[in-house]
Amino acid sequence: MSLRIHRVNFFEFVPSPIVCGSYNQSDELLAVARDNETLELWTVKDALYQMCILSTNDYTIQCMEWMGSECLICGTAEGTLLQISPKFYTIQGSIDSQGGSVVCLSRPPQTESSDEIGFLIYVGTEDGGIRIFRLVGSSLIYETTFCLSRSSIICLSFRGDGVELASGSKDQIKLWNLETRRSRLRIRIDNPGVGPSGIECSLTKISYINSSTVISTDSLGRFMVWSAKYGTLNQSMKSHQHSINAICATSDRSSVFVSGKDPVLVRFSVKDDDVDEESSWVQSWQLKIHTHSVNEILVLSGGRVVTLGSDSKLCVSNTTRKRTRKGRENLPRMWGFPYRKMVHVASNKHSILLQYPAHLELWRLGTTATSPSKEVNNFKLPLQSPPTKLLHLNAKRDLFITSCAVSPDAHWLVYCNEAGLAIFYVDIGDSTNQQSPLVDKIKIADNRLSMCSQLVIARSNEVSCRIVVSLCSGTLLFIDCDQELLEATVECEVSSPDQCSVHLLESGDSKLLSVFRSDCSIEIYNSVKAVRMNVVLPCREILASSMMIDETKRILTVVYIDNAIVEWYLKTGYQTEFSKVLNTESDKSWDSALEHYKAINVVSNPCDDNQFIIQSYGGVILVDRSKVVSQERLSSRPDSLNIQEYNRKSEQYEPLPGIIVFNRFQNPMFAGFVENGEMVIVERSNSALERTLPPPLPVKKFGK
Repeated sequence: MSLRIHRVNFFEFVPSPIVCGSYNQSDELLAVARDNETLELWTVKDALYQMCILSTNDYTIQCMEWMGSECLICGTAEGTLLQISPKFYTIQGSIDSQGGSVVCLSRPPQTESSDEIGFLIYVGTEDGGIRIFRLVGSSLIYETTFCLSRSSIICLSFRGDGVELASGSKDQIKLWNLETRRSRLRIRIDNPGVGPSGIECSLTKISYINSSTVISTDSLGRFMVWSAKYGTLNQSMKSHQHSINAICATSDRSSVFVSGKDPVLVRFSVKDDDVDEESSWVQSWQLKIHTHSVNEILVLSGGRVVTLGSDSKLCVSNTTRKRTRKGRENLPRMWGFPYRKMVHVASNKHSILLQYPAHLELWRLGTTATSPSKEVNNFKLPLQSPPTKLLHLNAKRDLFITSCAVSPDAHWLVYCNEAGLAIFYVDIGDSTNQQSPLVDKIKIADNRLSMCSQLVIARSNEVSCRIVVSLCSGTLLFIDCDQELLEATVECEVSSPDQCSVHLLESGDSKLLSVFRSDCSIEIYNSVKAVRMNVVLPCREILASSMMIDETKRILTVVYIDNAIVEWYLKTGYQTEFSKVLNTESDKSWDSALEHYKAINVVSNPCDDNQFIIQSYGGVILVDRSKVVSQERLSSRPDSLNIQEYNRKSEQYEPLPGIIVFNRFQNPMFAGFVENGEMVIVERSNSALERTLPPPLPVKKFGK
């Protein structure tokens, strides 16, 4: 089997640095804010997976805190508190902080009366005040001002029982009694003057461990343990060469993780099991994963620690596993790529659409010789014509583009952001045309289109087009576009019966539309008639990362975040034979490509109905259904279910047929097909990504 592959390396997408994050332990949800004014919601329940990306409407998030499972509060540099709904993936409301830029947020431990009288949240602002807000229902209400200080409040931390609050400013720590709202103890931090980096020493983070211990860090990289009874300094250790920006304690308060500009993750633990005033803290573990500053540390269940860095990476470390001297554990170091399709292909025009945060680019692919020349490698075809940039389209008001699509003939181009839905009719001509493409904008007026979350082009031709848009509320809008009138109208609206948002939206060639909702239910629609089909499919209580619908065979293929590949017949709702055989195998050879990064795109091979490819940022997988279910494959499988033993004795068996994992591509952003069965793989190499980062801080080695 041979494939003609276009390796595209001109997609210059740059991941954005991570500013802060927050973890909801009850629902196992992770919120991550980036520097490009976007917010990401992740689930860590079944696997680490990015559920959605939200635009924060020109607000720069500096801190965030979960208020139960229905609301996330974000503090911004503009002095506004944002309410985020994780259920509908949207911003519910906003309120002024009453004190300027929000520097820190903290919520007291939840009590039995929290649901009745609402959740409280304490807000530290740049004017030195601590404001109290209450979440009642879905409304955030300003209650009172807790205190006012001369200097800005840098950090807040509650004691485990919720009786006292610790606040930190530039050179002091105050312990507050919440009942009397008076300062019980003031701890002055000695300033040794200007540090080695030329920056004056100041407090950075605090953690109120228990009634007898408060831990603080500063800009000189010092880890200090204070007595919460007398305000005396019990211990002081220098763990980093530069400022410590992040601190997080475990649930039992026996260990504390710190990191900062010096991107070394350090764990401090107590020698004894009980944490009291006389306990001694020691540095017990350290690991360097990031290349740049670490801005947030979050402790998950099972001994996992998530670090969020300025290098855009989200890294997961397992502190319970022992690392041998021969080699370290292969930890996921995930670049900040969105978990959605960033590249769309116009297969009939040999073109691709590249989605950047605030603009789109339409490119025509290059052409190659039919056979390799003698001077070059046999696997590399010489390029006859280079790729050409046809169109550069800026988004409305330069806002973050939520979703986009292009028709197979490249005539229809559509995208959505917070400003609404934008539809264009494009005439790029043929490959011999060197003129600029003609672009006409299609008019559409509907206030609901500013709440778009996803969209697809269901069917299209030269004069008309049908677009399906999902709103944040879960409603589907079927929009018809007319090229002659240059207008678009909403022809039909389908509401969600359970008010569940749309998690995935995928269209077939011309008629079928598949919808995967946030409650893990699957719906099939006839996009021509805009009606839901009477198809009942089993519901797995786990999110899907990608799916594909085959109208010819009437088969739906779904890839879940636990790496399971499931296929159903749309007529009967039963699994196909390929799906049954694949999910009973003890050795899933595609797990290597989907171990850390989940599937982004699934597409069938137009030249072979039995083949399809799965693309993730970890690799590209080619699956052949006919070989997977063949008798030769079943007879060559070992009887033992021990995968490691099977891998050690792999020379005794033939390689698993039907599944091929391409690991030679670095960070593949897209994998698909154009006309004549040619494959397109868009990749972003690690070296190209590292060149976009600023130089890391110099590190002292061997005493020099």
